[in-house]
Amino acid sequence: MAANELVVLALTGGLTLFFLGTGLRGLARGRITVVNPHHPGAWPGILGALLYLGRRNAGLQDDTVAHTRHISVDGAAAYGHAWLHIALGFACGGATLLYLYCR
Repeated sequence: MAANELVVLALTGGLTLFFLGTGLRGLARGRITVVNPHHPGAWPGILGALLYLGRRNAGLQDDTVAHTRHISVDGAAAYGHAWLHIALGFACGGATLLYLYCR
């Protein structure tokens, strides 16, 4: 196995473990910590700055919750985020298996 194949397997395997771990932990606890979409640093780069200004000009930006970069959600939103993380974990795991199968 070449070095670049090990890097690909390490990245996709790491992402798989991260997403499955956070998703299962979010389901078990009933809450999950996510990036606050109202924080200006949530959307990095030039596109993020344009999105942030557009949200502010349209009145969609709530500056009262923009102080923290991460927020903890609970209830139905937490279960939705947790299931999304589990789906992303299975997608990354599938990409890992596909890479191993097709090499």
